Amino acid sequence: MPVWKICYLKLITSLKSLESQAKKAEKYFEIKKEYKEVSIELAKAALEGFNITYHDLNQKQQAEVDKRIELETAIAKEEAMLEQEKLGLC
Repeated sequence: MPVWKICYLKLITSLKSLESQAKKAEKYFEIKKEYKEVSIELAKAALEGFNITYHDLNQKQQAEVDKRIELETAIAKEEAMLEQEKLGLC
């Protein structure tokens, strides 16, 4: 077999190998891009969940603070009434 034909066959084999590597690299970058997009969406979903939970907890805390203020006000009124009754009995 002539030398040029051997070189030609090696060149064809190398080109096929390079094409295969290029296809694999292209597939790798597609998968990498998809992974990045999915990761971002997952992070956004997690943050939304945290924000909802945070908002709910803040509302519950505010409701408890409001209840405490109402109770403290009621106690202060009762104490004032008791003090007036004491003064009225003396």
